Amino acid sequence: CVLKLLGGVLSSVGGVLMLLSGVLRLVGCVLWPLGGILKLLGWVSMILIIATLAAMVTLAANAALSANAQVIAVLRLVGATDSYIAQAFIRRFTLRALTGAAAGTGVGLLAILLLPSTADAGGFLTGLGFQGWHWVVPLVIPFLSGGVAFAATGAAARRTLKELA
Repeated sequence: CVLKLLGGVLSSVGGVLMLLSGVLRLVGCVLWPLGGILKLLGWVSMILIIATLAAMVTLAANAALSANAQVIAVLRLVGATDSYIAQAFIRRFTLRALTGAAAGTGVGLLAILLLPSTADAGGFLTGLGFQGWHWVVPLVIPFLSGGVAFAATGAAARRTLKELA
């Protein structure tokens, strides 16, 4: 562990610091595996965010379809198929999710860009940000959001149109 080395240096300073060294060594070895747990928590939070997005889009699509029940009935009378009607709702909600996620990603990237660099000594939140090609990773967020919205709206539209029939 990295903290074992720190503990060894501290123990050479004096007998009082030897106790501190042992504590640091113990804490360092206990905290080191927490990196895996933090990664797991990151993935769990991503899954929860995606599930929340799908739930919100599904509820909004159901509300929009129910609110437009009379328009859907007229469209069916003039020969519109359920797939044609569903495509209009899918397009609308997918584009909303794409533009919202793109705006949020842009603001988030700007906020990360404005964080202080590691050269600013003593600053709060220094050294946080993306390095190299990792700046490209957040650009996946709008497309992921659009894909989730596409799937959720499609499922909600098919189910609601089947109920309205």
